[in-house]
Amino acid sequence: MSSAIIATGFFSWWQGRQSIRKLAQGSVELNRRVGAHLNAHLGDPLRLTLLNVQEYNDGHINPQNFRRIGRLFWQQMQLFDVGYLNFGTPQGGFIGVERIDGGRFIYYESIPATKNQRLFAYEIDRNGNIGRLLNIRPNDLFAEPWYMAAVKARKLVWSEVYSWADQPQKLSITVSKPIYDSQGRLVGVLGSDQILRQTSAFLRNLNLTDHGRVFILQPSGHLFASSHGQVYEIEPSSGKAVQILGRNSRDPLIRIAAEQTMAINSQSEDDQIQQREFQSEGETYFVNISRWQDDAGLTLWAVVVFPERAFTSPLDIITTYTLLLSLLSPVVVVVVSWWLSRWLSQAIRDIHRAASELTQGRWDYRVPPSVTVEFTALADTFNTMAEQLEESFILLEHHAYRDALTNLPNRAAFADELKAEIQKMKQDPSCRFAVLFLDVDSFKLVNDSLGHIAGDQLLIEMARRMTQILDSSHLLARFGGDEFTILLRQIADVTTATRVADQIQSTLRQPFVINSNECFVSASVGIVLSTLDHDEPDGFLRDADIAMYQAKAEGKSRYEVFDTQMHEQTRDRLLLETELRRAVERAEFEVYYQPIFHLLSQRVVGFEALVRWHHPRLGFVPPGRFIAIAEETGLIVPIGRYVLWQAAYQLYCWQMEFSSARSMTMSVNLSPKQFIQPDLPEQIDRVLGETGLPPQNLCLEITESAMMNNAELNKAKLLRLQSKGIKISIDDFGTGYSSLSYLHNFPIDTLKVDRSFVCRITEQGEHMEIVETIISLAHHLHMDVNAEGVEYDYQVEYLRSLGCEKIQGYWVSKPQSANLIRDRFLLNNAPVTQPSS
Repeated sequence: MSSAIIATGFFSWWQGRQSIRKLAQGSVELNRRVGAHLNAHLGDPLRLTLLNVQEYNDGHINPQNFRRIGRLFWQQMQLFDVGYLNFGTPQGGFIGVERIDGGRFIYYESIPATKNQRLFAYEIDRNGNIGRLLNIRPNDLFAEPWYMAAVKARKLVWSEVYSWADQPQKLSITVSKPIYDSQGRLVGVLGSDQILRQTSAFLRNLNLTDHGRVFILQPSGHLFASSHGQVYEIEPSSGKAVQILGRNSRDPLIRIAAEQTMAINSQSEDDQIQQREFQSEGETYFVNISRWQDDAGLTLWAVVVFPERAFTSPLDIITTYTLLLSLLSPVVVVVVSWWLSRWLSQAIRDIHRAASELTQGRWDYRVPPSVTVEFTALADTFNTMAEQLEESFILLEHHAYRDALTNLPNRAAFADELKAEIQKMKQDPSCRFAVLFLDVDSFKLVNDSLGHIAGDQLLIEMARRMTQILDSSHLLARFGGDEFTILLRQIADVTTATRVADQIQSTLRQPFVINSNECFVSASVGIVLSTLDHDEPDGFLRDADIAMYQAKAEGKSRYEVFDTQMHEQTRDRLLLETELRRAVERAEFEVYYQPIFHLLSQRVVGFEALVRWHHPRLGFVPPGRFIAIAEETGLIVPIGRYVLWQAAYQLYCWQMEFSSARSMTMSVNLSPKQFIQPDLPEQIDRVLGETGLPPQNLCLEITESAMMNNAELNKAKLLRLQSKGIKISIDDFGTGYSSLSYLHNFPIDTLKVDRSFVCRITEQGEHMEIVETIISLAHHLHMDVNAEGVEYDYQVEYLRSLGCEKIQGYWVSKPQSANLIRDRFLLNNAPVTQPSS
């Protein structure tokens, strides 16, 4: 009988031990939660520092303009969770923006000086403007740990933890990187701070029991953050905060765990979570240690520790009661032990089952209340831990399926929804759907001209507009970069999808105002219908992507519905792109020239340079096949430079041979990618210097959309070019987004009427309203007009009657090689009175 009682007690004790070990395994998730916090909290300063270095490399940060840098820092701190952004120069200059309580910011500025350096602090209003002066204090940039660490390392580096000069009881850590000019000279150091107390606040909010501790150690053994107690002490002599070594913590549990952590990790480089048990003064402890490290070399150890008594104290009490009762009386022992065995076993089985459910990821399972205070306390502890883990996994799932920038569903979420829609259609073929794949045309143009922060704000605003026009049953997701996908559910036919595509393109064509800059974008959309036989989301997404690229090839700012022939077209496009790259290397291009004809004098007054590609195997490749590919791949830049040089040199040669050519103009198209290059004026100066062509004989043709993005910067660039005598022409006028105010403000010499308007003019004089309006507008603004695509006598007469100065098209001549142009139009520059044969 006694043996049975002892066996029952032992079995209850063993079951309790197994449940305790499973609870200890559940605490591993606390380590992962701490790691996720470090990734977010310390990842933002790292990403923002690298972003600002890129902003400097792209020319968007001027080290001499402190106030503009300060405004950029303020804008970035609206999007990133950092405590402080700073920039220091080797001359002692300093600029910083600090986040303080209440969502307010302080601007710090120190102008370089030879001695008595002073730091001025100003408040920043809600619009980012510098306000009243708050205080002035001495400043020594070269005593700042973050600055000197970056200068010494010459790379991206984390500083040591340090206290602030003006707030000595505030500890922070800074990631900083030096930037250098083209000569390798130090320009300055960019940095971003986080405050240590924010991480400690996160650990305290984990709501651990009094028995548990979570803390973070540096490899040096110093406390970085802790859920209990202080991580620093005040040095009496200086009044500054100084980090505490973990082994010197006033909390005995942290002190013991820190000593064990240092002993374990001094011999280990393992990034996996390490679970250990150790003994100290007769007590058993469960500890989980995880190593966290980032790309800048910062290493931290997250430690979760619980003493065994946190779980075993209720079990020890019950075991003691069982043994005492067994000694009182065999009868009492038999009855009570039988009853206690069932009673205790049920409570332990409840905990055991809950631990098993937790390890299977069923975070909503809870331990039912027990009839004893001890087991109820244990159940409450377990349930609290389960609730925290459930909240953590809900947050992780949100991040896994949401785009951090736009808060739209991301690629993974879209694929899951599309897969569910595919399964629904298989069960009910009437459940038709469509997938739209959208890519922003010329997004890189906005990014390169206005900066990456402006590009992000543009994507946010685009997402907001598209969300407003879509029905709640449809799904909009950010696929990545400047790509969006849309799932249209329960559609009747293809017209539903094309109608939505039209609505999206219409709303995106409206101007966006980003940081006081008005910019214009459009989108190319590929559409695929559920009638295609695909079992997985990848098939629909691939076909929609192919249709989108077909839309770009057809001229952008349009949509295309996928058909099976596009697979072959996509393969041909990839082959053509490969051949185009080789053509740039092998110089397979030739420049053709189309005469520009003056209607009043009846003479050729200039030429437009047009690129032609003669492939050794494919033969003549039409511009319509390769120009769009060149734009998308960036190959248009070297091709454009080649055309500009060849055209300028050709006209110079004709001028040396024919006096009549000395008054002629050579018109050259500039692609948007060429136009946004910061050194464009210098490039053109070099071409004119090398070829000998006078500036007044060169005309640059620029599209409306390229001119309108970052209007003020582009206006300054055009004024600089025009001041040299170079003429400016707006190409394909009427097809873009110009307004009267913009035309009036820009330095434009010629408006070029797009051929799409000219070709509508009939022999009876119909459809002349648009052309008449453009010509009238140009003359009102003191510009001349060039109409392209002129083919018939009646078009010439109507254009002459409207006062159009110049024309070009097959009525004069098709584009031809330099030799044919020379022989026909320069050897005898006689008036042209009949159409070209």
